[in-house]
Order: sequence, then C-alpha cells, then structure tokens
Amino acid sequence: MQRRESAPFRASCRAGLSCSRNPLRNQCTEFTTMFAAVASLLKMFGDGSKPRPEPNNKLQSCRANMVVNSVHWFRKGLRLHDNPALQEALNGADSLRCIYILDPWFAGAANVGINRWRFLLEALEDLDCSLRKLSSRLLVVRGQPTDVFPRLLKDWKVTRLTFEFDPEPYGKERDGAIIKLAQQFGVETIVRNSHTLYNLDRIIEVNNNSPPLTFKRFQTIVSRLELPRRPLPTVTQHQIHKCGAKMADSQEQLYSIPSLEELGFRTEGLPPAVWRGGESEALERLHKHLDKKVWVANLEHSRVSTCSLYASPAGLSPYLRFGCLSCRVLYYNLRELYVKLRKGCSPPPSLFGQLLWREFFYTAATNNPNFDRMEGNPICVQIPWDQNPEALAKWAEGHTGFPWIDAIMTQLRQEGWIHHQARRAVACFLTRGDLWISWECGMKVFEELLLDADWSVNAGSWMWLSCSAFFQQFFKCYCPVGFGRRTDPSGDYIRRYIPILKDYPNRYIYEPWNAPEAVQKAANCVVGVDYPRPMINHAEGSRLNIERMKQVYQQLSHYRGLSLLASVPTIQEEAEPPMTDEFQNSSGPDSPPRPAHGAALPDSSTVCVSSSCVPHSVLGDTTPTRSSLTQSLSARSKPASLSSGPSTVPVSSATQTSSLGHRRKGLGRKVRRHHRARGRPGATRDGDRKSGREERMEEDAEQEEDRMEAEAAANK
Repeated sequence: MQRRESAPFRASCRAGLSCSRNPLRNQCTEFTTMFAAVASLLKMFGDGSKPRPEPNNKLQSCRANMVVNSVHWFRKGLRLHDNPALQEALNGADSLRCIYILDPWFAGAANVGINRWRFLLEALEDLDCSLRKLSSRLLVVRGQPTDVFPRLLKDWKVTRLTFEFDPEPYGKERDGAIIKLAQQFGVETIVRNSHTLYNLDRIIEVNNNSPPLTFKRFQTIVSRLELPRRPLPTVTQHQIHKCGAKMADSQEQLYSIPSLEELGFRTEGLPPAVWRGGESEALERLHKHLDKKVWVANLEHSRVSTCSLYASPAGLSPYLRFGCLSCRVLYYNLRELYVKLRKGCSPPPSLFGQLLWREFFYTAATNNPNFDRMEGNPICVQIPWDQNPEALAKWAEGHTGFPWIDAIMTQLRQEGWIHHQARRAVACFLTRGDLWISWECGMKVFEELLLDADWSVNAGSWMWLSCSAFFQQFFKCYCPVGFGRRTDPSGDYIRRYIPILKDYPNRYIYEPWNAPEAVQKAANCVVGVDYPRPMINHAEGSRLNIERMKQVYQQLSHYRGLSLLASVPTIQEEAEPPMTDEFQNSSGPDSPPRPAHGAALPDSSTVCVSSSCVPHSVLGDTTPTRSSLTQSLSARSKPASLSSGPSTVPVSSATQTSSLGHRRKGLGRKVRRHHRARGRPGATRDGDRKSGREERMEEDAEQEEDRMEAEAAANK
C-alpha cells in the first residue's frame, strides 16, 4: 500500500526531516530549539500498515531537560481566586515562585499613611498563609523592579514571568521596561487582565479611538460590548503542589513580610484595624454583601443615616482596590443573584453602578499620564485655585471649626474610610464650596489616608467633585451645617469623632459658635478656646466661589466655542436646578445609592447665613458686577475669615438678605405649591416636565427652608 503523505510531512521531507533521513535523530543536543516542532512531526510519522518508529531515548532525555521555571509577580491582584496570570504561571510549570516587590514608588512614598500600610501588610500575610496551605509561599522582595529582576531571573533560572495587566500609565511604563528586560534574558512574559471588567483599549476603540468623558456615553459604549469574561476558579492544591520551589533556610528571612515597625511606623497606641486586609476577609464580606437579597432584587436603598456613615462589615471598596476581591466575581455574583430573584430578568446597569464608575475613570486615565494633575491634563479645566497651606492643613487635620467637616476628616484619619456622601461634603468644602483650594491637594491627602484610594478613581473623583472635569453643576454646593444636620439630626456622628462637643445639645451640635455662652460653658467646650471658630464665612465664601466658577466656565465656553454654558444660571435663578438625566439615573463614584421611592434627599444647595441655612436665592438681589468680580478674581481675594463666629462677622452688601428677596422666594414657593396642589406638572429650565422625584426633592427642600427660617426667627 502506498503511503499518503500529509502536507506537513511533505514539507518536512523537503527540509530534510523525513522519517528515514532525519539528521536531528542523532543530533538532538545541537538543535534544542526545534524539539517542539520535531515532536509534533513525529506524531504524524507512519501509516496504518507499518508500526510507528520507536521513540529515541536521547530525544526524550533532551526534552526532559527543558524545565519551566515560572515566577508570578503579585501587584494589585492579591488573591488566588480569578487570577488568570497565576493560572498561566502554573500551566505546565516545573517550579513556581510567587513574589511581591516593595516598589519604592509605593513603599518609599511619604504620602502613604499607616492605615494603608497595615492593610497592605495584612493582605500580604493572608496571601502568604493561603499559599503555604498549598505547599508554596509568598516571597517579598525589596527594591525597584528594574533593579531586582536581573538578579532574580538569573539566580532562579526563570523561563516564564507572569503578572496582571496594570491599566494605569505608570504601571504600563513600568511593565514595558520589565518585558523588555525579560526578553534580554530569554524569558517568556505572559500578561493577563483581571483588574477591570472590560478591555479598556476596546472601549476606547469603539468610541472612535478616544475615551468617553461622560458616564452616559461610557454606558452606551459598554452596552455594545460583550459581557465581561467569567471569573476563573481558585488555584488548588493539586495545581501548585507539583511545582513547589524549595528555598534555603537563609532565604526564609530574606524574603519575609516586613512589619510596620520595620517600615518606620510607631505602633504604640494604634487602635485595632476597622478594615482588615486580605482575600479571606474580602470573601467573607462578599457573602455578607450578597445576603442583602431584597436590596439586590428591588434596588431599594435606605436614606443615608447616621449608621451608614460608619464602616460597614459588608464594605468592599478597599478589597477591590488592592485586588483582594475580583471585580468579575462581584459582578457575576450580583448578576446571577438578581436573575435568580427576578426569575430571569436581565439586571439593570444601575446594579453595577459603582463598578462601572470605576471602569469609567480607569478608561479616562489609561492613556493620560497627567490625569492626577492640572498641568498637561487635556480634560481638566484650568481653574485659578488659591495657594493657602494654612487653610489646607486645617482642613486635613479636621480643625476647620465646622463639626461636620471635622468629624469626617477625623474618621478618615483614624479609620482610613469615609462614606461617599461625606467625601462629597469635604471635597466641595475644600475646593469650589468654601476654601477654593486645588483638588490636587485634596487628592494627595486622600491618597495618604484613604484605603481605597486608587490612582485613577481618586484623581477622577476629585476632578468630578471640584467641577474640573466630568461635571459642570458648579452652582450646587454642600452646606457644612445643613447637610450634616439632615443626615444625622441627633449629632451622634459628631459626638463620636469630636468628643469635645459630646455635651452640646442637638440644637447647637452642628454650629456651636451660635450657642449662648452659658450653654458652651455647661458643655465644657467654649468656642475659640476648646474648639476652633469656623475658619470661613460659608455664606460669603460659597457665593464668591460660585461666581468665580461661573466666570471660568463662561470664558471656557467663549474660547472653545462650547455650548456647555450657553445660559449659565446665576445664584438667584433657582435654588435647586433640575438634575440632568445622566446624574438622575446614575450615582456618581462617591455618591451613595439613591433613596427609595418617596424618601427625602439631602438638600445640598444651601449655604449658611448667620445661624440658619438658606438657599442661594436668598443671599441677595444684587449680583456683583463683572468688573468688580474680575478684580476680585485677579487679586485672588479670599472670603473673610471669622474672628468671632459667623454671627459677629459683618456681611457685605452683596450678601445681605433684603425683604424683597424673601418676598420673591416666598412667592415662587407658593406658586410651585399651588401648581402641585392642582396637579399641574412643573417644568425645568429647559422646558422639560419635572419627574415626580424632582418635585419631591423640591418640596422637601422647601420644607427645610421653612424650618430653617422659623428657627432663625426664633433665635432673633
């Protein structure tokens, strides 16, 4: 029978690699790089009438000498579940070493606080413990990656290096250098993505090769893509046991996990961690998070209250930041639970709101190395912020004189976490609300103190909250008195983190400077002696800053030809402008879930005047002229500081409340109520009908105004 030769076989014969005349059969040691090709061809040799040639012992011996020594480099993905890069390291490996490099970019940074360091070390200890249960361990290497890898690749005879893809500009630059270095040593490099749900480059490609800069546009792009890849199973004992690498006893201490003391931190008096780092803790919290089945099914959330201001045992944000929990595991657990409870209904995008905002900021930052600064940042509005180190220090240390702001910053410094609404309050106060200090300064403080501070998300959130990018509703700001009082009327949050104020009555807990002297002495806390006076007149400062921001955006519209601010609202036009669909239907990265149907929302558009909080529309009937405002902006004028509290500071004529202003506001309020009583729908500034939620927000704000006015009248 004539043998029918396959195309690969004929090609091999032409190359001199036939079965009977194969020069490699006797010279395997001279052509080690062609073993894989020869092996595949040998499988084709022979036909049905003749037995396959006996395997060559020398060839088998040479192939046996090809050892695969893998190194997996842990960075953010500090976990064994859903770790595709780690799975690649284990695939066919003879030995595996898992390393973590204390990169000086993180380890030597002075702006990394003790809480973040403790969380990281606990995560490394938990990962090491999990690996030891699988007959492996974590090797912590000190040094810079470009300095330590040449030695490690040589000493360990590494043939394969794997790590998780880092989408941030610094990470991509660092990884590019390491890949080039590995190629010089003949080391195979495998990179896999698991820190984000989607391929960010694919999102940019679908959006005409540019990152989407609005969340609504981002959602549209993502809706066109396939669902994220499903998570991989956890690494098992069977996988990792066969490729363990023995370490000498002398190297056990060399690659150990350092302590806080070794890193130079003083731990005397350090309170227990509120957030314990590690994959084990993350998975336990995930189960608690998923136990809220009613929340997942109905997308109903309670109003932000005192309890929600404290750290939740089901919180997950720090674990997503360090990769102790896979975002894909969270995504599919939420999705599958929703489908199960809703009997096959597809989940709405709002179910994954926080995950999608995370992806949104990652996409915006991935190709922008200046994303964390104003200079050279193409998406950041260049606002002429003030330079005020003294005011910045008071804000960062929680010494502003506003108990709501000080309590938030104290919690952040002590625990490393604050609620999303609290983040919005302190960010607005520092930037466009009161102090007019650059968002870059606030971002650096959060980078030091906040456990879940991610480079992309942190910078993006600060640009968003300061109206420097992504968001332009600069005419809405948070009152450091009224907003806190609405969230926690009892003041328990203040008493917990500002204990000096614990004996103040609820009436004065948010504005102790307005308490009579007898009340202050009875509470053993005299303002100006035991607790600082307010560092700024919020009513005057916020009004000036809104005018500053208005002028910046008007100039931006003029020079760039934007229709963004074709009609910029003045402070007097409306106390609470209607929200656009984009921000009405989706929460921001630092915003809590929307309240359930009928629940009241905090009135974030009020500012403080004397002892009461009133809307911007009450701050006067006259607006500073363009020339006077330009002079104040060019002179970088600062709002007047308070020497004896807001009640004793003279208010400028531009911020005085006239009787006409009260009548105008009252008339408008009565008209709106009359329309609602008759069932007549309201209208937004753009002519669109208001939704029921907007009308409820408006009515709730009016009730708050009435209460504040009554309280102010009683005080008088």
